[in-house]
This record gives sequence, structure tokens and C-alpha cells, in this order.
Amino acid sequence: IYYIFNDIVPPKFHATAYAFFRIGNTGCFALFNILFFQYAECHATIIWVTVGILYAIGVTLFCFMVKEGEYPPLTMEQLATQRLPLSKKILQKFSGMKNFIKESFCDRLYTYRYCFTCLYCLTTCMGSFTYFLNMELGLDNKGVGNLDGWSGIISVSGMVLVLITSMLVNRWNPVRIVGYMMAFNLTLAPNSLR
Repeated sequence: IYYIFNDIVPPKFHATAYAFFRIGNTGCFALFNILFFQYAECHATIIWVTVGILYAIGVTLFCFMVKEGEYPPLTMEQLATQRLPLSKKILQKFSGMKNFIKESFCDRLYTYRYCFTCLYCLTTCMGSFTYFLNMELGLDNKGVGNLDGWSGIISVSGMVLVLITSMLVNRWNPVRIVGYMMAFNLTLAPNSLR
């Protein structure tokens, strides 16, 4: 859903809109964990179905409420491209994909970004094992839900920093701000290993 930001949010407000999006997600995560996680083991089906229906309703409302901007009419070249046979359109798509791959994976900045994303995804996958750790420590589902929920609420209250950071990103280069935040996180990492 957040990819729709490029079409409906002015570029200078992307970071702030994403910060509000993140605050909403974290708040919903915290409420779900506090109120419903204790029932996840015995009522999993009803929880999954209900969350899926609520998500479908929310996305549908979101999509119907989006107001797209005005776009200029198509040029003659764009109109001619639309009239091409299907085989030529497919070949054009493949040549576009070839250019995308060549330009994306040859630039050092993009390569670093892809490596960072892969490492981040690997580390977040490890978070799913904390559930089993908490079970081994003697917590039940209610305790795990409360633990995760209250840490989510504390995280939401800390999202004020995210809003401040989003304002900095809107003002300066996002890559520079991400670099500063990664350096700050690296200074905190040794403390979490104790």
C-alpha cells in the first residue's frame, strides 16, 4: 500500500506520511497483541479471517478515497506505443527490464541498498523465534501478547523521533539520514548483546 504514496502524496511530504503510516501500524500491532494475542492459539481461524476482512475493507476504502492528480494528455509517441502488436509490447517490456537490471545492479549505491535490505530481512526473520524463547521462559500467550503489546505502545510513544526524523528527511537527503541512523544504531548494538 505504501507504494501508492508516489502518486498521491507530494514528494516533500513522503517521509512524514510514511512516519504516520508506521505509527498507525505499530499502534495496531500493540493493540492486537494486548487484546487478542492470548486467543491466537485456540481461535486462530476466526482471528485470521477477521483480520483479512478488516484489511480488505480498509484497503478498499483507501483505494476509493484516493484522488489522483491531473495528468497531461498522451503524446503521439505514447499513443503509437499503445497501438503496437502484443509481441512488440512484450519485447519492449523485456528490454526495459534488462535496462532496469543493468542500471540497478551496476550502481554501487543500489547494490549497498539491496545488501542492507537482505540483511535487515534476515535479522527480522530471527524475531519470530522470540515467541518460542518467551514460551521457554514460562510466559503464556497472554504474557507474550502483553509483553509485545506494551513494548509496541512504548515504541509508538517513541515515534515522536520518527516524526522528527521524517521532517529531517523532507529537508535533507534521505540516504544521509539513513546513514546517520544506522551509525547511531551501531553504537547501541553492543549494549543489546549483554
